[in-house]
Amino acid sequence: MKKILTVILSATVSIASAQWTDTNNNFEDSIQEPVSKALLTQKNPITLTSYPDGGYFVIWEDERNMANTKTDIYAQKYDRNGNRLWALDGVPVSNGPNNQHYTFSSNQDYRNRSFAATDSAGGFYITYSDDSVSNYVWEKLTIQHVRSNGTGVFASPGYTLLTSNVANLNFASQLISDGNKGFFVVYKTSSGNDYVNAYCYRDENGILKYYGGGRMNENAVQTSAVAPCGIKTDVIYPGTSVFDLNIWSDGYGGCNIIMYMNGNMLGQYKMLCYNRLWRAKKIPVQNLFPQYFRCRLPQDK
Repeated sequence: MKKILTVILSATVSIASAQWTDTNNNFEDSIQEPVSKALLTQKNPITLTSYPDGGYFVIWEDERNMANTKTDIYAQKYDRNGNRLWALDGVPVSNGPNNQHYTFSSNQDYRNRSFAATDSAGGFYITYSDDSVSNYVWEKLTIQHVRSNGTGVFASPGYTLLTSNVANLNFASQLISDGNKGFFVVYKTSSGNDYVNAYCYRDENGILKYYGGGRMNENAVQTSAVAPCGIKTDVIYPGTSVFDLNIWSDGYGGCNIIMYMNGNMLGQYKMLCYNRLWRAKKIPVQNLFPQYFRCRLPQDK
C-alpha cells in the first residue's frame, strides 16, 4: 500500500514595525506599522541586530527638519517581539546644521555596505558624512555612538574623525564591529592619489580611543632599464584612483579590505586588490617548557 506524505508550508512576513496589530499570523495579513510618520521624507533605511538583547535597529536619513538642519540621521529600536523602545518617529542620531548622510552619489547600492555596528551593549556605532557647505562641499568624516537608551555620546553632528582638504571629496566611509566593543572604520582620502585607510577605535567613557590601523594601499611597480654597468632596477609609485572598496571581518578580531583601483600608468589599468588589518597578538606568556610560549589571543581578557 502506498503512503502519501502531505507537507504543509507556512510563511511569516516580518516588517520593521512596532508591536503587531494583527496577531493571527495569517499569510494574507499585509497591515504594516509605520516606523516614522514625520513630515517630509524618510529614506535609505538600514537595519542592524542589537546585541546582546536580540532586538534590532532601523536607521534612516530624514528630512523632517530640512528648512533648519537639512538632511539628518534618525534611528528607532525594537525589541525581539517588535515593540518600539524609543520615542515616536525615532530619535536623532545627528541633526547638525549641515547635511548628514551615509549614502553618497554613485551607482553603488548602499544596502551592500556596512555603516553601523553593535557596541555589544544594546547600542550601536555609525559612520556618516557631515557636509560643511560654502561654495563647495567640504566633507567631514563623522562618528556617533548611540547608547541603548537612544542618546548620542557625542554632540551633533557627531565626533569629527577627519575633515577633507579636497573640495567635493567623498570619504565613502564604512564601519564594522571589531568584536571587542569597538569598531573598524575604513574610508578613502585623496591628495593627488586616492588612498584607503582603516583604523580601529572604541568609545571609553565618552573618549574615542585609538587602537591602531593605517593606509591599506600603495601602488608600487618595479621597473628595469639598461644602465652603463648592467640592468638598473627601480621601484616607482604611480598615481592611483580608487573606485570602490568594501570591508568585512576576518573572524579573528581584525578586518579585510577589498579595493577596486586603477593604476595611472601605461599598461597597468584597473585591478582588484586586497589587504588585511589584523589585531596583533600581545603579552607573551612563558609556560613550563622554556622552548615554547603562547601569545595572548584577541579573545583573551
